[in-house]
Amino acid sequence: ERKKYNLNMDMCEVHRVELFKKYPFQYWESEVYAPEQLNFNQLSFDGYKLRWRNQKLYICEYLPDGQTKDDKIVKNNPMGFAMMHNQNLLIDPTFKKKCFEVIQMIALVLYAKRPSYLKQSNSKLLTILLFPIGFVFFLRRKRQYKRLT
Repeated sequence: ERKKYNLNMDMCEVHRVELFKKYPFQYWESEVYAPEQLNFNQLSFDGYKLRWRNQKLYICEYLPDGQTKDDKIVKNNPMGFAMMHNQNLLIDPTFKKKCFEVIQMIALVLYAKRPSYLKQSNSKLLTILLFPIGFVFFLRRKRQYKRLT
């Protein structure tokens, strides 16, 4: 629904506690974070509906050293984000968006040194075809992440 209603922004999500118990957050060993989107998407795949309201629930400020400041969170948790890009292949039907998701997944999987995860791709043909581009993006990310401390 976010795409359908152009809700591409940070929003407050409120969920029932029993759903978080039923759908615990997914982590890879050696990683401490995975995007919440993985759980929210799984809820929708299983038929749960989200309702959007144009109502302020809270007002906040981003911390200057918070998790959205730079790419450190992706650098330190590449497999969680690779899983998110793989899952996104099931959501967005446009070819351009699918190519973006595959390239990002390949780059992150290679950065994490877990290429065997590519066998779980939700678009195996695109993964094979776009592997060379994904490899170039991996090299670019590797160079970018060296600058992050």
